[in-house]
Amino acid sequence: MKTFADLEVGQRLPPIELTVTEEWIATDIALAHDPNPPEKNPDLFGSVIAPPTLTNADFDRFLRANGFSMSGVIPTKTRQEYFAPLHLGQTIQTTCEVVDKYERKGRTYVTFEFVTTDQTGRVLVKKRDTFLQMPVEAT
Repeated sequence: MKTFADLEVGQRLPPIELTVTEEWIATDIALAHDPNPPEKNPDLFGSVIAPPTLTNADFDRFLRANGFSMSGVIPTKTRQEYFAPLHLGQTIQTTCEVVDKYERKGRTYVTFEFVTTDQTGRVLVKKRDTFLQMPVEAT
């Protein structure tokens, strides 16, 4: 398994393409514990939209897909910009780039930039998430 120590600034992980499904939206809404989320009201947006938190687990998808250990991964900072909602049935593509990496007190911190676009290339969500990975002991 790879760790954050294996990442380099400027490194891009392979993009991930997903389709926004009813199941994905329902799971995210259930996790938010909102009995009447606006996402369930298609009249507001012309169609069913996904909660803005739908892309919060991008880091998990990217790291697991690329063989990184999730052991000891702790989120420390996040910055998110939303440009347009994600709609049910929409195919989205998310890219991931390592934009910063540093050590502090023996711990490796990495900042990833995630950019989610629709099929035309229009930016929907842009995020920067910083995580630390506690030292992982060999097993």
